[in-house]
Amino acid sequence: MRGSAMRVVVGGGTGFVGRALTQLLRSRGHQVTHVSRQGGKDRISWKELSRTGLPLCDAVVNLAGENVLNPFRRWGDAFCKEVISSRVETTKTLAKAIVDAEQPPRAWVLVTGVGYYRPSPTAEYTEDSPGGNFDFFSRLVSSWETAALIPGSPARGVVVRSGEIRLVRVLLGVTLLWFCGKSVKRRERDISSSVSLFWGSVPVQPCQDCLLLVGLGVKVAFGQGTCSHSLLPTGVVLGQGGGAISQMLWPFRLGLGGPLGSGLQPFPWIHIRDLTGIVCHALENECLQGVLNGVAPSSSATSNGTFAQEFAAALGRPALLPVPAWAVRAVFGAERAIMLLEGQRVLPKRTLESGYRFIFPDLPGALKDIVA
Repeated sequence: MRGSAMRVVVGGGTGFVGRALTQLLRSRGHQVTHVSRQGGKDRISWKELSRTGLPLCDAVVNLAGENVLNPFRRWGDAFCKEVISSRVETTKTLAKAIVDAEQPPRAWVLVTGVGYYRPSPTAEYTEDSPGGNFDFFSRLVSSWETAALIPGSPARGVVVRSGEIRLVRVLLGVTLLWFCGKSVKRRERDISSSVSLFWGSVPVQPCQDCLLLVGLGVKVAFGQGTCSHSLLPTGVVLGQGGGAISQMLWPFRLGLGGPLGSGLQPFPWIHIRDLTGIVCHALENECLQGVLNGVAPSSSATSNGTFAQEFAAALGRPALLPVPAWAVRAVFGAERAIMLLEGQRVLPKRTLESGYRFIFPDLPGALKDIVA
C-alpha cells in the first residue's frame, strides 16, 4: 500500500495518540474516519458501526481503551469489567465488522500493551519473548489480542502492542501532598479526595488525553492473510500537547519533579512521532509479518529515575522529589501500582529489522524536541 492513498478507520482516534496518528496519515494523503462514542464529521459511533457495518476502507486501527490508572476509580469488579470491555469488546466489534464486510480491509492493526511481558529489573524482551499469563494485565493483553484474530480473513492482520497504561495528573498531587508532610497512613479515598481538591486549584486545563503512559512498550504482531493484523505495545508516550509531558511540565519546572518509588524500575518510552510512524509503517508495508515492539532503541537502558533526571535537565531544573511507593499504592491499590513501580526492558529488535528508522532513538533528543 506504500505510495497509494488508503481509507483508514481508527477506533478511539480522538485521543492523544489517535489525533497524532490521524494528522500523520492525512499528511501522507490517506483518508481517516474515527469510531467513537458520538458520530459526526468523518466519524461514526460504535453503535452505528454495529448496526450498519464497516464503511468501505483499506485498513482498520483500534486504539480504544479505558484508562486503567484512573485514581478516582476504585479497583474492583465493576471497574475491571469496564477495562476489559473497553478493549476486548471494541476489538471484537471491529473484528466482526471486518468479517462481515463485503470488501474487507487489507490491514487490521490493534494497539495493545507491553504489560504482556513480566516485569523484571534485568530481563530483556524481544518480539519472540513469552508472556501473557501471569497477572490480570498480562491476561488482559492476551484476551485483547485473541479478540482481534480473524482466522481465514483476507485482511492482513497487524497487532500493535501500545503503552496504554496512563498515569493521570493525580500522582503530581500526591507528590505535593507528600512534600507538604501529609500523613503516610491516610486512607486511599482520603488521599484521592485531597488530590482532587488540590488539582482543582491548579491553573492547568486537564483533559482525558493529558495522561502519562507508563511501563509499556509497543509491540506489533502481524497475522497471516491479505488483511494484516498488527499488535503494537508502546512505552511511555512522549509528545507535545498531551501524554506524559503535558501534566509533568509545570511541577518539573518548579523543581518538584522526581521518580516514582525507587526510580530503579525500567522505563520503556517512545516519542509520539515514532509511535505513529511505526503504525503508519505497518499499514503501508504489505510485506511485514510478525511482531514489532514499539519502544525507542535506547529505552531498555532507561530507568524511571533516569527519565526524571533527563527531563529535569532538559528544563534546567533539579529532580529531587520522588513520589513514594506508599503513595502510589494508596492511590491505585497494590495490583495497579505494580504498573508504575515495576517495568520491563523491551527491545525493538524486529522493528529495526523491518526497516523502520526511529526519529528519536535517544531520550535527550526526544525531550529536547518536546520541551523546545
